[in-house]
Amino acid sequence: MSTSTQSSTLIKNLREQYDLDLRIARRSAEKSLMAYLNACLINCAGEPQYFGEVAEEWQTTLMEALAPAIETIGGISKNPPYRKFWITLPRGSDKTSLCARLCNWLMAFSRRRVNGVVAASNRDQALILQDAMRGEADLNPWFRDLIDYQQHRVLGQVSSDSGIAQAQMQIISADAAGSYGHMSDFIICDELTVWQNEELWHSLISTQPKRQAIVIALSNAGWTNTWQSTVHDMVKSSDDWYVHEPTGPKAIAGWINPADVAEQQKILPDAVFRRLWWNEWCGDRGDFLSMEEIIQCRNDTLRERTESGDGSHYYIAIDYGEKKDRTVATVVHREDGKVVVDQMKVWVPTLDRPVHVAVVEAFCRMAKERWNNPTIIIDPWQLAALDQQAPAWGLRMQRWNATSTNQQQLAQNLRTSVLCGQLEWFPECGAAPGAGNLEEEMSELVVKETERGWKFDHKSGSHDDRCISLGMALSVAVAKPIGERIPDLWF
Repeated sequence: MSTSTQSSTLIKNLREQYDLDLRIARRSAEKSLMAYLNACLINCAGEPQYFGEVAEEWQTTLMEALAPAIETIGGISKNPPYRKFWITLPRGSDKTSLCARLCNWLMAFSRRRVNGVVAASNRDQALILQDAMRGEADLNPWFRDLIDYQQHRVLGQVSSDSGIAQAQMQIISADAAGSYGHMSDFIICDELTVWQNEELWHSLISTQPKRQAIVIALSNAGWTNTWQSTVHDMVKSSDDWYVHEPTGPKAIAGWINPADVAEQQKILPDAVFRRLWWNEWCGDRGDFLSMEEIIQCRNDTLRERTESGDGSHYYIAIDYGEKKDRTVATVVHREDGKVVVDQMKVWVPTLDRPVHVAVVEAFCRMAKERWNNPTIIIDPWQLAALDQQAPAWGLRMQRWNATSTNQQQLAQNLRTSVLCGQLEWFPECGAAPGAGNLEEEMSELVVKETERGWKFDHKSGSHDDRCISLGMALSVAVAKPIGERIPDLWF
């Protein structure tokens, strides 16, 4: 037999074996969700691995609890012990991929027509699940051709009799007005504890009895004294719900690097860390920083300055408030791996004396000379006129937009710089008659969670303008090296 003939025969045999393996995997998956999971390749730290071989014990236990309900929807089982599931897991616990595997199985192997809905606080978050579904399907060609991933929905295999998809799944966001009409066989509520209001939850959960739908609420632990905690308490006291809620350090998935968790514990406020990583419902959103931590940044040898004194490059960040909030201009420079506050000027408005934009403009024009053409950081929505005039005045401007991402980064930079000794200021920094100083203001800050993360906020009757101004300065100063080495902490 020639070499070319032998090669052709080998290729033919490999193709036949491959086709046989695909048929075996597909036939097994048609009969059992757990068989599908055992045959499903997943992305495990960048390498494809079989889920059944790498799954931790808690994952297998959870999937075994979900399987009867999911298989009932798919038409291969009856009378599951539970139809409603409340699952809270720490960060990094494969929550989204868990749902993706369940949905892929339903879309590919359901024996009857199924309608489902996946809901999240916003459409982008909901689409993350669809991306996870598609990503795992691409690793598993033995069922990839059975699923059609479209914009905002997913379709399963088409019935040969009716020409209609056996299963379909809609992806919606927190637009409750359009969600009441959904007649669903399964409902997945992703990251429920960060939903801003309960309207979408009410509209979806109220449809559950219509078809005895399967409900899966999946999230991190949340905050007590919220509408989510009310639902959580009801669920835990009900015999109709299956609750999976590990807590404490042992709740963290085994594939998470302990060193990364230790770093998170250092960076995040305590209540945020315990909620996200220890999966604990927290009753107090927590102080942003304690006074003991804050005063470690006070350097009694420093004095407030009104002009540059060396060859450093200076940054001036301005948080503007005309009538209600204070206007604060913070001047900083970098020195020996730290950020040093040189000046913090505070304008306090009154009912009859607002702080006009012209005052800030005059300050910036004088600052150009006094601080050796500094980088001036502003929110363009606050100071649009100054932003437009700056080129004509020869000012070096940097825009800082108050997006949710930037606000979270600002809060994290400020907190980390304080805790790690990367920030110094002079005694009575930011003091203003009858309005306290920077240290007093910072000690009144509390953590506020958002859909995309967390930021700081002030307590009722307090302010946060000095801290925002300082945080804006840090956000730019630590991101632009000018001679000095930037600590690895900032990246």
